Amino acid sequence: MNDTTLACLAALEDEACKLYEVLVDKSERPEICLLFDEILQETRTHRELLTHASKILGQATIPPLIECEKNMGSLFSHSIDNIRSIKDQVLKGMSVVDAAAKLVKFEEEAASEEDATLTYINPQAAVTTNTAIKRILTDTAKDEKSHAEILRLAVEISRQ
Repeated sequence: MNDTTLACLAALEDEACKLYEVLVDKSERPEICLLFDEILQETRTHRELLTHASKILGQATIPPLIECEKNMGSLFSHSIDNIRSIKDQVLKGMSVVDAAAKLVKFEEEAASEEDATLTYINPQAAVTTNTAIKRILTDTAKDEKSHAEILRLAVEISRQ
């Protein structure tokens, strides 16, 4: 893990927040909006906690995304690209349900924001000796797994 891992993960969560803000705003069905809002609120919390944890570890403040993409690798870059692409498509008229279905597809292909976060968080949690940060990373990993389930539920509800 490089010295900007947690700061870069905070940047990834920030990009995900921007997507979920759009999904919440564009949702027409209240129950689907509620599910997206759950993910949005948790993602905001992840962003703040990862930023705080990175500062505790003496990591840099959130670097530019281009630096994170260089340091973190292709999974990080693909996740950012997928998030931005879906957000742009929703802003151009794609339904939020289609967006959720695409997010589920990315998750199944191990190319989602959730997958990227888990890929980087689990090893970081394994090596950190700071028990508070280990707890935050472990909890964040659990939430990321839950987000994929919530997205599947949103797609399922939309079919009812």
